[in-house]
Amino acid sequence: MTDNEIIKALECCQDCNCKECPCCRVIDGGTYCTEIDEEEILDLIKRQKTEIDILIRKKESLRDEITELQAEVEKYKAEHKDFAKRLGNLATMEIMVFDRANELKAETIKEFKARLINNIDDGELYNSNDDYWMTIQHINAVAKEMAEQSVNYESSKITE
Repeated sequence: MTDNEIIKALECCQDCNCKECPCCRVIDGGTYCTEIDEEEILDLIKRQKTEIDILIRKKESLRDEITELQAEVEKYKAEHKDFAKRLGNLATMEIMVFDRANELKAETIKEFKARLINNIDDGELYNSNDDYWMTIQHINAVAKEMAEQSVNYESSKITE
């Protein structure tokens, strides 16, 4: 008998429903129960117990694997959080470096301008190589242009 037939026969015997029982046979108009083989019942119980034991072991194994994966996820979360923090620190440092570079450029331009102006006699500087007279207004305009180019250059670097 199959497992399902054994189960059906047991249910039928319990309810005294012999007409639907796979163990009962109709012979000469009468219903005769051939009874369920107890060995088949015992085999069914043993097979099902073995299947249950296998499923329990699989469940425990999966539980262990889930625990390991959860620990790994927590590790990655911590690493990701640390990485994000370090990345934020790097971005902050980059901004600080750009700001300091702009300060240094501005200081250099001011110093260059001051030195030129200090070398001017009566508000004018003569360049004998190019036969060119430079005034304080020229120096101011060049310094302003250099400062603007510096700021525009740094702004374009930050937005890249």
